[in-house]
Amino acid sequence: MTAVVPSVPLSPEEARLVKDPNAGKRRSQALKRLFSFCRPEAVRLTIGFLALGVNSATNLSFPWLMGRSLDHMDPEKLNQFLMTSAALLAAGSLASWVRVYCFGTATDSISARLRKALFESYLDKAMEYFDSAKKQKRWKSVSTLSRAHQNQLFLGLLQDLAQVI
Repeated sequence: MTAVVPSVPLSPEEARLVKDPNAGKRRSQALKRLFSFCRPEAVRLTIGFLALGVNSATNLSFPWLMGRSLDHMDPEKLNQFLMTSAALLAAGSLASWVRVYCFGTATDSISARLRKALFESYLDKAMEYFDSAKKQKRWKSVSTLSRAHQNQLFLGLLQDLAQVI
């Protein structure tokens, strides 16, 4: 005969330690849904990742350029070396700008779609949904996060403008 253990409510610390068998499935579903929001920006994100690779390669080539400039200082090929180095660094700078632009605009579009979906889901709810204090607190945190995102976007635009100037 097996002993019956009375069900005792778990403390919050104990509840966190209990493994949820459906956690992996829910996580993969959430990632699929997030990727569906990212799908319209796939081209822009791909260009951003390619620019990230070019920018990383040019940044990593800088120590090689410095070593080559010190080891192989040939006065006859100095002009060619300087032009090649300048072109490489200019390509890296351009790739950096393309990366920041692509990732920034893609992030803004994705977050706008996420916000729109969130607010549309709230608009579809019945008024009784918003009556509880817990729901009102959640709604206030959503509006606060939205305002914080707008402020972050504005600061990002100011930083981009400062880089251009």
